[in-house]
Amino acid sequence: MRLVRLSVTAYRGYRNTVSIDVSESLTALVGKNDAGKSSLFDALSMFLSSDKIKPEDADFPANQQCEDRVPIEIACTFADLPKRIVLDADSDTSFEREHLLDETGNLTIVKRWTTTRGSARTFIRCQHPESNLFDGSLLSKKINELKKLCKQMGIDTDGFDARVSSNFREAIWRLGIDNGSCILRLQDVDVSVGDDIKSIQRNVTDALPAFHLFRSDRQGTEGDDLAQDPAKSIALEVLAEHEDVLAELTEQIEEKIKGMLEGVIEKLAEISPGLAASLSPRNLRPDWRKSISSVQFQDENGVPLARRGSGTRRLVLLSFFRALAELQDDHPAGKGSIIAIEEPETSLHPDMQNDVWAALADVAEAPCRQVLLTTHSPNLIGNLTPESVRYILAEGTERRVISIDAQTSRGQLLHRLASSMGALTDHFIRCFIMVEGRNDIASLNNLCSVLHKGHPQIYPNLLLLQQEGVVCVIPIGGCAAAELWEERLVPLKRPAICILDSDKKSAEAMSGKMATEWKGGSDPDEFRTQLCVLNRREMENYLTLEAFLSCHEKYDGYESAAFLSKVKEEEGRVGPWNYLDLPNLSARLIHEASSGKPWEDLSEECRRKKEGQAKKRLADAFSLPCMARIDQEGENDFLEILKKITKWTTGVPDIS
Repeated sequence: MRLVRLSVTAYRGYRNTVSIDVSESLTALVGKNDAGKSSLFDALSMFLSSDKIKPEDADFPANQQCEDRVPIEIACTFADLPKRIVLDADSDTSFEREHLLDETGNLTIVKRWTTTRGSARTFIRCQHPESNLFDGSLLSKKINELKKLCKQMGIDTDGFDARVSSNFREAIWRLGIDNGSCILRLQDVDVSVGDDIKSIQRNVTDALPAFHLFRSDRQGTEGDDLAQDPAKSIALEVLAEHEDVLAELTEQIEEKIKGMLEGVIEKLAEISPGLAASLSPRNLRPDWRKSISSVQFQDENGVPLARRGSGTRRLVLLSFFRALAELQDDHPAGKGSIIAIEEPETSLHPDMQNDVWAALADVAEAPCRQVLLTTHSPNLIGNLTPESVRYILAEGTERRVISIDAQTSRGQLLHRLASSMGALTDHFIRCFIMVEGRNDIASLNNLCSVLHKGHPQIYPNLLLLQQEGVVCVIPIGGCAAAELWEERLVPLKRPAICILDSDKKSAEAMSGKMATEWKGGSDPDEFRTQLCVLNRREMENYLTLEAFLSCHEKYDGYESAAFLSKVKEEEGRVGPWNYLDLPNLSARLIHEASSGKPWEDLSEECRRKKEGQAKKRLADAFSLPCMARIDQEGENDFLEILKKITKWTTGVPDIS
């Protein structure tokens, strides 16, 4: 299940309902101190903790008597739901059949707390049938009540499995909706009463994403979540990977213990029937999460990581994210996980901050994983796409969220961020480079590093120039944002270049981006952005065939001859190398070689995720030594762009 929206009401500073749309992969919460960013993480933690975390008095709105308190309400909306749920007699049904989806076809779960001691009451906010023929939801009715209602409505139940409630409910709802006695209305269905409803709640709880929260301010105790959670999270990942095996083992253990304890009661009944009748086995299911409660890191002297400095703990955290990114292909499908981290830049050198961002972005690309973060760092914000940013604005006692939507344009959000955090912290920049995405940044850096070694006067060491603050590379997300960024950069009076993919599928095709009206000039002294639309389809098409094949060698099922044959086959079917969709081709080759299954059998989302991983793989291929020979292949517009960057950053004569 994937989180798509979080709504909070009457929780700490959030007196009125505030909703935040959560991105599919990475979402950043930005705002001034005390805006309420951490409160949203705490609310999500309380929601996903299975009632292990209780609210405190300070979590309720101030100036309210206990008996008059407005309940804390936290609602989470999920997509990518389980296809089946089991309620009774091992019979399959679904959230859709039980009318438990909201108006968008998603599952919205609502939890409410009225005191600091009681458990939350759980509801499902859905388009659910209601009728004057019955009170409340049919989900709360026992099977005998459903049978009686079917009889009253004249429903023929011959052939129904008498043990399966869902058959009777479905028949009642279908007839009621057809004859108008039932209407669908958005309402909160209480899941705290009724056997089937409790089964639904159990199905929902089992499918909820695992939640890992890393806080920024800790006191350095052995119970420090920041120190222990990386170790525990790895353990939780392993448990999730073996979820099916553990579920089967849990059932076997529970049945074995139950049988033995019932045997004890039978023997007790021979001695004391009354006492035996009052006893029954309870709490038999083993809790695998408790088995890893003591997992943590220690050094060679036995000192817990929690006792080490905050910088050391953050380095371990960075390594944790990098390890997760490398293991993303092995992440179990279906069971999602959410990683929430407060201020990843805390206690880290700026270079390390960029490493944290890169690792988090890689983790977010994995199927079934989402990353949420808070930050005060302009450096990190500069790496994010505006669509992934949620600006939390505190106005007196009110809170509201600003993001790109029908009311807020991309430019308005960027202006808000620049006013709040500052556009740039460094004024020694000589050149701005705009590209479409962060994989394009990696491709540029890697290719420049290879070429600079052989021709340091011709090609820039782009990575070093960025570290020194001489060059700023901006991922703008696409052509539509280029002119907006140009307007923002003109006042800084620095030359800028915008490199865009042509998306051409043949040499004869015209790129739509070439026809875009552009105000940029050709003279860098004008400080206008120079638009450079690549002659080839996209940046990956400047890889050599040797580099493309070499970057696949470490994957299972790779055979050089077979892959080369597939490439030639693709060229024959689609067209020349310069216009092939290489990320798609790479993803298909790896999937089919490693799994033996057709690419077409994958869902659209899974294909898109694998193509995203392929883009990262191809970006890394630009660093291969064989790419040093790219300047021997004749005319290459991409290399001319790199030479222009060298001129702007070093002042050497134009070599092009």
